[in-house]
Amino acid sequence: MKSTILSILEFVSVFLLAVEAIKLENLSWLKDKSLKASDFLNPRIEFVENYTPPSTFIGRHIFRIFIAVNFLIGLAILLWVGLYFDVKIRYLPPENAADWAAVFFMLLFTPMIGGIFYTIVLKILSLAVKALTWIENSTRSGVVGIIGFLFYAIQFFAK
Repeated sequence: MKSTILSILEFVSVFLLAVEAIKLENLSWLKDKSLKASDFLNPRIEFVENYTPPSTFIGRHIFRIFIAVNFLIGLAILLWVGLYFDVKIRYLPPENAADWAAVFFMLLFTPMIGGIFYTIVLKILSLAVKALTWIENSTRSGVVGIIGFLFYAIQFFAK
């Protein structure tokens, strides 16, 4: 655990030190791309008076596609966790009450797991945009370089 924390601290410190060498335009580009990804995954809802439904297939079925993708991501996470903990997956059709309960659990909680993953991705993007904005604003004063050097010193002496 200590080595993982020290590795993360080293990564952050090297990134903060490297920010001093990165052009601010490139850092702004990265922030803008992160913001565009966040806006794509979580668009703003606007209510309009004269709404005309979209004519494309994706536009008409975007909610169903979103639910299906959430279900597939949740199923993949559930199966990956099951493989990690060496859970044996029985074949369908269910034969007893335990099998039926497992199928019910998968059908009920799989979209929820996908939704939790979606929420985590959105939160990470939001925090990345906030961090990149702070770094962009603090680079000119030298605060980022000093903090990066302090983090690097801490991890260096903690080894």
